[in-house]
Amino acid sequence: FTLRTLDGRTQSADDLRGKPTAMIFWTLSSSECQPALAALNDAYSKLADKSSLRVLAVSIDPAGQGGITDDELRKVFRDGKIDLPIARDVENGAVRALDVRFV
Repeated sequence: FTLRTLDGRTQSADDLRGKPTAMIFWTLSSSECQPALAALNDAYSKLADKSSLRVLAVSIDPAGQGGITDDELRKVFRDGKIDLPIARDVENGAVRALDVRFV
């Protein structure tokens, strides 16, 4: 799978292999996701050695016409004071590869 980050980079399964990574899959339509993102952000901000763990907030919201824009995702993080890197799984490749069942 390949994820696209909002800063224009891509992250593939091969890029992440062998690196401790926490991925939180989320969607704007879930009322439970934003508090979970805030809690993860708080915990990650207290981690002394951030190089020991990579964290990605993976949006599974649809993109493109009629979908959620990157700017809308950035606004949610800015308003919630969440500093985690945001990635998009537009084609649900990571969801399928990692057998994500609930968000």
